[in-house]
Amino acid sequence: MKILSISFLAMVFLLGGCVSENDDLESLLEMGQEKEKLEEYDEALIYYTRATELEPESARAHFYRGRAKYKIPDIEGAIADLTTAIKLNPEYADAYIYRGLARSFGSDVRGAIDDYSQVIEIEPDNAFAYYSRGIETRAIGDIESARKDIEKAIELDYPVSQEVLELLFN
Repeated sequence: MKILSISFLAMVFLLGGCVSENDDLESLLEMGQEKEKLEEYDEALIYYTRATELEPESARAHFYRGRAKYKIPDIEGAIADLTTAIKLNPEYADAYIYRGLARSFGSDVRGAIDDYSQVIEIEPDNAFAYYSRGIETRAIGDIESARKDIEKAIELDYPVSQEVLELLFN
């Protein structure tokens, strides 16, 4: 374990980071988010991994690491971390959103639909979840359900262009 920690710290030093054994969860998550804003996802993962090591029961740490993995993309890794975040906090709507995106990217359309449906249970006014579920249900040929979801997304002010509507339903 000490060898892993030394290797981890050496890698962070080489990348210009400053992770130390004294970091707290919040500062690690903030530093990871700063790296994500710069689209430096590999570096963000270093901070998020340290956060999950520091507090393995933190749903947020697993969520952020899963989100960064999705953006790389490491779809299997993203799904694993986001699933852990959901197990730790079953009401974590953003974790379901990103797991739905990752599942869709990985061709698990039905899994994505389930995740977006769960978001709608948690946040009934989440326009993105309705829109995304509509796109996925259209992909499996359920045109009526897709239309209802897209209409609900529009009702909730999700910006759906006329071109998208024509592609989906004409």
